[in-house]
Amino acid sequence: RPKFASILVTALISGLFVSIPVPAFAAACNPNSIDVGNQTIVSFTDVGSCDWTIPAGVTAVKVLVVGGGSSGGAGKAAVWWPQGGGGGAVVENSNFPISSSTIAVTVGAGGAAINTQGMASTSVNNGGQSRFGTITANGGTAPTNTLAPGGTSGNGNLGGTSANSPISGGGGGAGGAGSGTTGGVGVNSNISGTTVMYGSGGAGSSTNTGSASSGGGSNDNPPAANRGGGGSQPTGSSGLASA
Repeated sequence: RPKFASILVTALISGLFVSIPVPAFAAACNPNSIDVGNQTIVSFTDVGSCDWTIPAGVTAVKVLVVGGGSSGGAGKAAVWWPQGGGGGAVVENSNFPISSSTIAVTVGAGGAAINTQGMASTSVNNGGQSRFGTITANGGTAPTNTLAPGGTSGNGNLGGTSANSPISGGGGGAGGAGSGTTGGVGVNSNISGTTVMYGSGGAGSSTNTGSASSGGGSNDNPPAANRGGGGSQPTGSSGLASA
């Protein structure tokens, strides 16, 4: 009887890592594996690219691929509070056929944190793209610090916005757009054996911080590790927590 494995490719916590270039020849993967019932859960969480050697007898896998969440925005003094970051895209395939002995895996990094108030975001603040073979999940896009909206999710859901300075929007999530200072909802998956939300948008800001769905960042709370959540404003002592 063919074996069936579940594969989890997730991005590391956004705001702490920069992208790692793809090597010319990828090294062998070193994933984490656990058995849950009659399935083996294989998780890839190390940022970068590698080649996974398919275990003998595996002909199909269930796959969840999560892009990296972007950093939150740095805001602009006396104009906008820090904006919420966009969550990474979440792509799931319940029956991905395996026809080769190895498969290429890429884990995208979360966007690098912006630690200076009013600093514009660049490509290093966006989330990295994750891949499993031909399955691709794009990373979130960091907000523009001079505008109200939060960042955009990897699958194109827009961040929330505000017409009233200095209130800033939450980031778009993989499951929906941001709304006001609330980050967009992520996408639930039970591939790990427990239902977990991935790709939530980060919280925006007002006099009090906005809110985020499970895994997204909020004031003083970074995004959850390995779940592709968008970032939010840092701690109050950082100089970024107020307009």
